[in-house]
Parts: sequence; structure tokens; C-alpha cells
Amino acid sequence: MAAVQLTAAPGAGNSVSVTLRDDGADTALSCTIANAATSCTNPSTNATIAAASTLSIEVTSTLLTPATSVLVGLESR
Repeated sequence: MAAVQLTAAPGAGNSVSVTLRDDGADTALSCTIANAATSCTNPSTNATIAAASTLSIEVTSTLLTPATSVLVGLESR
């Protein structure tokens, strides 16, 4: 499960997407926040991660997204 919180909404027509990456490749675990929203969760998607993997988080946004902090939470099962 992933949960993402922004300190400022992206604004009308804008979005911020967050994706967990495993050894440089996108996993199915992602979340997109758009318009006036400031958070999203993805409770039903899981990613299987092998031991000793290198994990990273990719954050992408539209060009007009205001400055914001991105808080990401991941749950291990």
C-alpha cells in the first residue's frame, strides 16, 4: 500500500504522480493527486520486491504545479 500527501494542492488541471521503482523499473505501486486534492492512497495494489533491491521513488508533475512538499508512506506486508 502507498499513501501520498502534498502540502499544497496541484491546482486545477494539474497533477503530481508518485511511483515506487525497483532497481530502476517502475512497479505497479503508484498514486496520482490532481486538481484540488492533497492526498491519495493505493490500498489494493502491491509490489513484490526481491531482497537486496534498490528502491527509489519517482515524482512527476505537470508544469504548472505549485511548489509543494511530497510525503510518501509505504507499508510492508
